Amino acid sequence: MERKVTSGIMLAFLIIGMLMLASSIQRVKSEPRTWTVDDDGQADFSSIQDAIKAASPGDTVHVKAGTYFENVVVNIAISLVGENKRTTIIDGNTTGTVVYVTVGNVTIRNFTIRNGAIGIQLYFTLGLVTLKENNITNNKLNFWVEGHDQADFMHQIDTSNTVDGKPVYYLVNKHNEEIANEAGYVAVINSTNISVKGLNLMRNGQGILFAFSDNSAIENVNVKNSTYGVFLRRCNKVLVKNSVLENNNYGIYIYKNRNTTIAGNVIVNNTLTGIFMEDYSKHNLFEENTISSNKVGIEFMTSVENVFRHNTLSKNGYGFSIYSSDNRIYLNNFINNTVQVKADFGLFTTARVNIWDDGYPSGGNYWSDYTGVDDKSGPNQDQAGSDGIGDAPYTIDANNKDRYPLMTILDVIAPRISIIFPLNRSEIKSSTIAASWIGSDEASGISHYEIRLDSGSWINVETNTTYAFIGLNDGSHTIEVKAIDNAGNTKQIKVSFTVNTSPLFGPGYMEEAVVTATIIILILGVALYLLKIRKSSFNQ
Repeated sequence: MERKVTSGIMLAFLIIGMLMLASSIQRVKSEPRTWTVDDDGQADFSSIQDAIKAASPGDTVHVKAGTYFENVVVNIAISLVGENKRTTIIDGNTTGTVVYVTVGNVTIRNFTIRNGAIGIQLYFTLGLVTLKENNITNNKLNFWVEGHDQADFMHQIDTSNTVDGKPVYYLVNKHNEEIANEAGYVAVINSTNISVKGLNLMRNGQGILFAFSDNSAIENVNVKNSTYGVFLRRCNKVLVKNSVLENNNYGIYIYKNRNTTIAGNVIVNNTLTGIFMEDYSKHNLFEENTISSNKVGIEFMTSVENVFRHNTLSKNGYGFSIYSSDNRIYLNNFINNTVQVKADFGLFTTARVNIWDDGYPSGGNYWSDYTGVDDKSGPNQDQAGSDGIGDAPYTIDANNKDRYPLMTILDVIAPRISIIFPLNRSEIKSSTIAASWIGSDEASGISHYEIRLDSGSWINVETNTTYAFIGLNDGSHTIEVKAIDNAGNTKQIKVSFTVNTSPLFGPGYMEEAVVTATIIILILGVALYLLKIRKSSFNQ
């Protein structure tokens, strides 16, 4: 009996000991650990990726100053912290993604991230990623956020992060704000009434990303050399206006949007598609856009009840590629596209029917390859006399026809114009300003330009693109240039600048003032020193 009791007690102690040991092990496992990385070898690891592989969720990987030639994958919830962003460098050696993050609850801080195909890519993380004090530079694409659900985009990324020296603006849950400063990357997430104006952006996954945001505007921006110039994901009532999207893969990408307006933009030389819209986007308006020299001008995929009017599609591989129904496409110019419209995808048996005119007498579209004649008029084109509308329909396929093709180019798009000199908000050290600009109009051509100084009278300079103003007073001034095309459309642009001819103390002459003051101080110092020596000699 005693032996059984003793055995029972020993067994109980053994079980308790094992439970305590398991608890202790669990506590050790749950305590965060800091791993160190040094490319000189004086640390836990010499490779950042090796440290990440060893880490557990919640750990910190601390990277000492040095240059690390790696492509880092962060697939575990850790903090990746550099010693100093100027001296702690992750270099992609011109290939791959330098830092690729696939999970949430990650912090990345104090790095220069450079020389990759992509600098930092946040890819379907489904959780918060925090970026602070990172310099993302000299990558083919510097920054890219990809995802599907709202959680993929809800990150904490402040302006201490820069892309090619310009701050990253990543707005989350913001309202009634404007971004009009220089920016390296712009994202607007789950926000309302945000205005983005006057920016020049390049070399990102998206130049501007709007996701789950409403009642906002993007105006007068230039985006190039990015995968997506502007990416709109699940937004409502967003305006994209008077912007230039060029040399991207996609100029504008629209995913499941409602009530978006795309107006007055120039969308050119994009390698895939000028405007791509998909996934049951509806009630969107596209008007007065110039879409030229893209592989595909515009593509609608499974999107309905949209309006496309007063646009010019020219010199694209495919002018309009459409696998959608119940859209209205009228009063546009289809000029010299290799294939004007691609409406039959071959693999699908369901007919896709869209409306290609605005009825009579408004008309349909202008087609550069239309071979019909205009001898008749009327709704049935059976009455005597011409009316500017072709007598026979323009046939796209068996289910899609433009009943009233226009005989001449429709020009409703304003010319393009850009002032080269003076630059906006610049300071000029001369009282003579030789203004210069460039302009173009693909439809009817430029008729003439007009220019004025300080809201004075307009001066007709015909088709010249330079004009000199002489004898300007010091102070603030404005120059406005207006382009008028042969159809009477106008586009006006304005710059502000300051003239300062003061030789010393004007606000633009701070450097001269500092140099002069320094020289004066040095002369006084030398004079005082010589006087002191003289007095000392006299006293002796």
